[in-house]
Amino acid sequence: MADKDLLNEYMNLLLNMSGTFKLLSEKASEFTHIEQHVVEYIAQQNVPVNLKNHC
Repeated sequence: MADKDLLNEYMNLLLNMSGTFKLLSEKASEFTHIEQHVVEYIAQQNVPVNLKNHC
């Protein structure tokens, strides 16, 4: 899977999840190991994520 395809897959995952990153981290046990890292990375950036630029 190409890097861009992988990025699109995880950005779509995040777009389809409801709630805040805090709620996502509380429910992290429902995610795979890689999905947890994606959520943690985005939450730690302290900048708005413009999802339109990534999809």
